[in-house]
Formats: sequence, structure tokens, C-alpha cells
Amino acid sequence: MIIPGYVKNLIFDLDGVLWNSSQMHDFAYNKIFEKYKFKPIAYSALAGKKTFDVISEIIFNETGKVDHDLAKKITIEKQLYSSTLLEQKPPLHKNLNTTLNQLKEKYSLCLATSSSKKNTEIFLKKSRTGNLFDFIITSEDVKFAKPHPEIYLNLINRINFSTNQNIVIEDSLNGITAAKKANLKCIGVIGTHTKDCLLKAGAYSVIERLESLCH
Repeated sequence: MIIPGYVKNLIFDLDGVLWNSSQMHDFAYNKIFEKYKFKPIAYSALAGKKTFDVISEIIFNETGKVDHDLAKKITIEKQLYSSTLLEQKPPLHKNLNTTLNQLKEKYSLCLATSSSKKNTEIFLKKSRTGNLFDFIITSEDVKFAKPHPEIYLNLINRINFSTNQNIVIEDSLNGITAAKKANLKCIGVIGTHTKDCLLKAGAYSVIERLESLCH
């Protein structure tokens, strides 16, 4: 079995795990970067980080200056753009609802995402899965983004399970690193990164489809 018998709670990342939003975020980021004449960058290098942190880092790399006001402005633009794309064409995985309902019969389910609250709400609405998650933490609920472990430590403090009774499901290297720092075991999902990259980052197992968690 992929999930050990002693596990009681599954903690899901959102982007790249529960829906295939990576391409949309990549498109949105680079559209914004093009507007401000910043160099394009692959989303795989950004996955798991807060949008504001990404934008701030890009501005510094491009200009050599820290400009929080500009970072806030661009962050709002990017989030509005990506939210519009996700709302218009939600990239839900096939059989997602069925898979999560099957898992809910056996486990508690939680969501810990670096995505915005708005994008998370779009996902929950479009997937009709909001009633399946016992706890949900988004980027607005933490100060530090992945690979910092705050989001997972925050969640662990809210639930009634010991650390080893939880499994994290992640697709990004930053997410896996955050889980490891919180002493949580992690299953990697192929998509943003290859199987070898996920295993090297610290995932103890790697899957291609969420349905594999049910077997």
C-alpha cells in the first residue's frame, strides 16, 4: 500500500495536485513579466511560493532594488489574471470528486496551499469538494511560504493527530521540503517535476494519478 495503515489524515497541496493549474499560473506569470519587461521564468521554479514573494524576488533580480509597492501592484495584477483563467476554465483532474470521496471514507482530509484564498474558493466551488476538507489553510493564513514549514506546522497544531499519522501529497520541490522540515512524510505527484526530482527532494513514494491513493 502507498499509504501506511497507521495514517489517519491526508494533507493535500492544491496547485498541480488537486487541479492541473500549473500551466495557467505559468502563462499568467509570464504575461505579467512580459508587460513589465522581465525575463520569462519556468513555473516549476516558482511552485509552492507566495505570489508576492516571487514578484519581489523577480523585481530585485531585474532591478537590484527592493520595491514593495511595485511588488504589491504586480501581485494583484497576476492574481486577478490567474483567477480569471481558473474561473473560466477550471483545470480539474478527471474523477477528482470520486477519488476524494473514496479517500474521505477512510481518512480525514486537509488542504494546505500557497494559493490565494480566492483561487482556493474557486477550486472548492468548481470541484464541489468544500465539504470534504476538515481544515483549509491558504497563503493568507501564514507569514512564510513553502519551503518554510509554517503552513504544515500551523495545520498540525490544529488537528488531533500525531505527526506520524499524517501524509502530505505534494507536486513541488518547495512543498516537499516544507513537509520534511515539519517532520511529515510526503507522497510526490508527477507533473511539475519528474519522478526522480520528487524522490531526490524527499518524497518517500511518487504517483502519477491521485486515484493511486485509493489502492
